[in-house]
Amino acid sequence: MAGITIQCSREELYEQVWSEPMVSLAQKYGLSDVGLRKKCKKLNIPLPPQGYFLRDQKRKAEARPPLPPFAGNETVEIKPTTSSFPPAFVDQEQYKEAEARIVFENFPENRIVVSERLTSPHPLVEKTKINKTSAGGPQGGRAIDRSCKDAGLDIHVSKEYLGRALRIMDALLKALESRGFKVSISQKPYGNNNCVTTVSVLGVVHEIVLKETFKQVKHEPPKETKKGMSWLQYHPPYDFIPSGRFTLSISGYVGEGGQNSWSDGKKQKIENCLNDFIIGLIKASVIDRGRDLKRELEEKERLEQARRRAEKERRREEEKKRIQNLISEAQSWKQSQLVREYVSAVRAKAIEKNGEIQPGSELDQWLIWANQLADRLDPLAETVKSDPNADSK
Repeated sequence: MAGITIQCSREELYEQVWSEPMVSLAQKYGLSDVGLRKKCKKLNIPLPPQGYFLRDQKRKAEARPPLPPFAGNETVEIKPTTSSFPPAFVDQEQYKEAEARIVFENFPENRIVVSERLTSPHPLVEKTKINKTSAGGPQGGRAIDRSCKDAGLDIHVSKEYLGRALRIMDALLKALESRGFKVSISQKPYGNNNCVTTVSVLGVVHEIVLKETFKQVKHEPPKETKKGMSWLQYHPPYDFIPSGRFTLSISGYVGEGGQNSWSDGKKQKIENCLNDFIIGLIKASVIDRGRDLKRELEEKERLEQARRRAEKERRREEEKKRIQNLISEAQSWKQSQLVREYVSAVRAKAIEKNGEIQPGSELDQWLIWANQLADRLDPLAETVKSDPNADSK
């Protein structure tokens, strides 16, 4: 869908908006629900009030206003800004729950509010311990360090803005748990003193991280240095100055029809994006589960193809063996016939010469042995011997 401009009439879009929840309709157009709402406002298309789709038909009809006049073009052009969501592979039961949760996050009464002061903090926020020093010296420096043994949240901010970071994480963690999503902290399998903050959403575990952007400025060394001591003094080439600009991310997740990071901007603040962040987690869970289903399907198909190849090879080998057995039996049969013809010729020649073959004589014994050999060589003779009715035929 991405890159393709979709056209419809303004009236058609109005009918769609009042026939389907904004979240699911926006997904069909490859837009966020916020983006589709803005599009409708520009086109003077009224939007359904909160809880509209939970009403009965009579109340729906009463709440629906007519489409007002519009001075602009009645043809609407919509260019998707993201790849379509949901993905091609979805867990239908999970996706159904995801849709309901996304609708929940869009209700105004469910907006997450970050307090001005940190009061009754979440246990993980309370337990977050910060090292006393930072790496950047008196001008601020890089993100503060913290150790997993102290149950530190995965935040990378300067001391100056630590209070704000903790208040944001406190509001987010409380909101996540109130929605039934489990939040925890664990040690990364690599590195030292590296913690990850994880949250389990719709059966999928994600890592979340809050970082601050630092301004890089050229370091100015002190003008006055002790004579002869300047060579002992190390001056870093750059200083890192705290900016106070935060980014909240779903770590390691590359969005496909979903967003994976939210940053402070000129007008936007992380504090106002927490519901959108939770929607991002929900979408990431659907996409990740879809990836798992796709991999499972591909693995199932791979195994099925391998089974078919093995079965084909088994049949080929079986046919090869049957052919070999047939040729071998045919050759044995031909040899048995040749032996019988020769034995018959020997018998006839001996009778012609001597009139008869004495029982028990060397020739008689040889003829018996030769006939037995012919029977052993003859596959048909073996078949006859195995037939219980052979003696009566």
